[in-house]
Amino acid sequence: MTATVTVTRALDYGLGEVLDIYRPDTGGGFPVVLLWHGVGVAERDVFEPLARAVAAGGAVVVVPDWRSTAPDRGRAHLLGSLAFTRARASGYAGDVSKVVLAGWSRGARAGFALSVHPELVEGWRPAAFVGIAGGYGPRPDGRNPAAPTTGTLPLDDARTSVHPPLPVWLVHGTADPTVDVEESRRLTATLRARGWDVQYDEVPGADHVSIVSPRHRVDGVADGREDAGEGLPSVAAEVATEVAGHSVRTARVLLNAVRSLSPPR
Repeated sequence: MTATVTVTRALDYGLGEVLDIYRPDTGGGFPVVLLWHGVGVAERDVFEPLARAVAAGGAVVVVPDWRSTAPDRGRAHLLGSLAFTRARASGYAGDVSKVVLAGWSRGARAGFALSVHPELVEGWRPAAFVGIAGGYGPRPDGRNPAAPTTGTLPLDDARTSVHPPLPVWLVHGTADPTVDVEESRRLTATLRARGWDVQYDEVPGADHVSIVSPRHRVDGVADGREDAGEGLPSVAAEVATEVAGHSVRTARVLLNAVRSLSPPR
């Protein structure tokens, strides 16, 4: 059973950045998902269909904007959004003792690293981590691979962390041209070898955008509309249905992580 969803938009969490909160219309004490986007600026709207689906399934979803182009690579924004979530999500029907830290792309890199460096956030750790199409090792283009939250390499953190394991859920598309699917496979293998509970979902045909949003363009076809050419509507419908299915898989991963914290009675 799903709930209707209320959205509170553009809440100022400091440092000139804002966030949106999605929550079920009724009830309270829901697990909280803090969902970080990747390198783009002001991309929280990309997550709207995903955030709505997860909130409807019984979670409070906090979606901040942050700027990877800031001098600190976005560290203050990311930590600021976490501080806001921990301090304020209870006022939006959330249970702040059950925070799932989730990230897409560089947001996943930032989130996993922070989850194994509690000394940076007063000893806090998430109840679970969800990584969506994340990169965790050295970058093939030679650019700085360190997580903006910690300055460390997440894959190295996975190999050396002295902290107790926490539940990890990873999802990645096999057709991702931006972050190779091997990144999530490698992190999964590394963590499992150390006894961590890792649930890994690999989505055939999903690319870097379709894994999080049905608002996606493929060969001139977007959102079930034709852009040009005869005979495109049927092709567009097929593409839209397939792409929507990719992000549905991600929503299920997030909901599984949430429900693992509040099992049915």
